[in-house]
Amino acid sequence: MEETWREAVEERRMPAGPTGQYRGRIAPSPSGHLHVGHAQTFFIAKQRAEKYHGELVLRIEDIDIQRCKPHFLPDMVEDLTWFGLQPSEGYGTTTSVHDDFVQSKRFDLYKQAWKILYDQGYIYPCTLSRRDVEHALSAPQDTSHTASQAEATPTPTATATTTATSGTTNIPNEPVLPAELRPDFVRATPYRPGDHAHFPEKFQHLQAPTDMRINWRFRVPDYTSPDVDEAHDASIAFDDVSCGTQTFTAMHDYGDFLVWRLDGYPSYELAVVVDDILMGVTEVVRGQDLLISTCRQLLLMRAIFGLDFRQRRCWHAPADVGAPIGGLREKQEEEGEAAAAAVGEAEEDIDGESPAQKRARNGSLSDHHPAVTSSVPAQTPSTWHYARLSSHPTGSILDGSAYFRIPQYYHAPLMCDEDGRRLAKRNFAKSLRKMREEGLSPAEIQAKYFHSAFLSSPTL
Repeated sequence: MEETWREAVEERRMPAGPTGQYRGRIAPSPSGHLHVGHAQTFFIAKQRAEKYHGELVLRIEDIDIQRCKPHFLPDMVEDLTWFGLQPSEGYGTTTSVHDDFVQSKRFDLYKQAWKILYDQGYIYPCTLSRRDVEHALSAPQDTSHTASQAEATPTPTATATTTATSGTTNIPNEPVLPAELRPDFVRATPYRPGDHAHFPEKFQHLQAPTDMRINWRFRVPDYTSPDVDEAHDASIAFDDVSCGTQTFTAMHDYGDFLVWRLDGYPSYELAVVVDDILMGVTEVVRGQDLLISTCRQLLLMRAIFGLDFRQRRCWHAPADVGAPIGGLREKQEEEGEAAAAAVGEAEEDIDGESPAQKRARNGSLSDHHPAVTSSVPAQTPSTWHYARLSSHPTGSILDGSAYFRIPQYYHAPLMCDEDGRRLAKRNFAKSLRKMREEGLSPAEIQAKYFHSAFLSSPTL
């Protein structure tokens, strides 16, 4: 008999936190006053937490020190409370240690994540900034390479920028770094090598990302690679609660991305992944402009925590566990063995070495990754292990890794200004604080600005 989604959930279910199954989060940055677009997204997160009798965590994402200002923090908490978006846990609550929910206080955790990526060879040093990539993509460059350098500058073949289309909306994205711009020592090494032995000597034996002042990028799989595994891995698909099935392709819709900046700070992608997993978040509600970020974060979750997004058991159950799975992950699992067999045959055809011989020579992913186990135990309330929240851990971020899961995703509609641009903190007139000063009530703001379509949506 075919296993239903509800049966799969009952077998593998893990409660989201000590007091309930659903665990959502809102995560503003104190770079200005909250605007009505934030309020709409946070309102959805609050409604879903209440609908499923769950928890809502307030996390402060303040790692962008150039833009974030501490004096905005109390204003944010005050505006959230006024709008009726009080969290049940996290920053500003009386039941939580505030530092544990402030990203700038959690660097010890992010450094551990960087070390895992570094030791396993998922990342590489690179001196190219976003501006450098844009410049390289707009003009011919010297095609010479130096293996000892952390960058390369050949003639680019990609377009200057990309706009990913995913069945829902056009998503402006950052420039895709072409494979030709990778350092020579990266280009000459197979995808996911398992260690950093291919690094130049000066990049060997590092203990922390701050040991050298340089950018660190995550190497994504390339869909044009002759390696069958890598080309297959480049396609990432996931079910979004709001937008439906989303599919993106690495090195087309997005390229190698930063995980640690040369100024000594982790990237948004790395910090969010660590926090969402360790805080036990079961569903992430955020704007549709971050759909591609989800692909990057799924790759990081697999690399750091061993959570394979292609395996249903690695995901938190949808909040509505009675709903059908939507077809995507079920289809992936049904086709998994056939795909693996096809890949194996192709591998043997290419180099004459069987998959079994490759595994014996290279070891499995479980051998290389401390967080991956051959089977994930079923979770029940009696076996609940609450993820470490402390900003100064005494153990490893992988403690209790068998209980970690990938959150579901709900990418909400964006609110735009009069020119059709996504609303941002530059739109001071649309800030909650300004509207509050003008005498508008939360109910009036909702009626005037919120999308009527999502207010009546059955997914809310």
